[in-house]
Amino acid sequence: MKKALSIAIISAFALIVVSCGESEKKDDKNLQTRTDTVVKDEISPEEVLVGKLELFILNDFFPTDIFKILNETGFVYNSVYMNPVSKLESYTSSNTKAFVLGVYGADLNYSICNNKASDAMTYLSTSKTIAEEVNVPMAFDEELIAAYQENIDNKDQLSMLIIDAYDNASQMLKSNEQLEMSVLVIAGGWYEGLYLAVANYKEANEELNSFLAQQKSKLEKIKEIMELFEGDEYITKVKSHFTKISEFLNANYEFNAKNIQTLKSILEEARKEII
Repeated sequence: MKKALSIAIISAFALIVVSCGESEKKDDKNLQTRTDTVVKDEISPEEVLVGKLELFILNDFFPTDIFKILNETGFVYNSVYMNPVSKLESYTSSNTKAFVLGVYGADLNYSICNNKASDAMTYLSTSKTIAEEVNVPMAFDEELIAAYQENIDNKDQLSMLIIDAYDNASQMLKSNEQLEMSVLVIAGGWYEGLYLAVANYKEANEELNSFLAQQKSKLEKIKEIMELFEGDEYITKVKSHFTKISEFLNANYEFNAKNIQTLKSILEEARKEII
């Protein structure tokens, strides 16, 4: 499972089959014909999955830009939309905790992008707690906490610190062969980012419309990764709700107050069952 990153990224696109050409050679003594065999170097489904996770983490994990845009266009920060830290003790299964770790990461980034240092510190502490519970404590170590405090007035640097921490968490889960949990951390971060953007919607906005359009392809990537874990009950439930979200996004090319509210209702329905 611990393959080089370059191999993982290549495997994200396809199973690579390397074939040696067939050749014939006559032996002077026995006049037999020998044909070289075709050699196949197959990449396992797990390695393909690792590659897809790597690419998603590098390119699509947290919707930092939309949080900044919402802040700059006058949308009012509202902590009521964030997943309450008081719910932490209600999460018992490892897979639920992994999904919620991603959710809290998006909430944390949302706080940072809106210069809410106190809320951000609360969500950082909560993320650290839940990371320890899913056995990735080093992703939120004392060095990260110290760096966070040193950069408390630099939200861009804080966002990078948090993204790095969540990248580390996902990498650690993969190295421990807990791939389904790594997928759920990513799914939770993506879901919460979408929910916060939609929940903060006030009026027609070109940037938000563009953001929502981009989520169609990102969601398809997540669903594709989840296909490899069809036997897991919680992932199946998450995927079922993500399919409803996908169907709505694909049926709408422009967004307005009416269909944004419909999307919000779909997201809130999912929220009741998977968080």
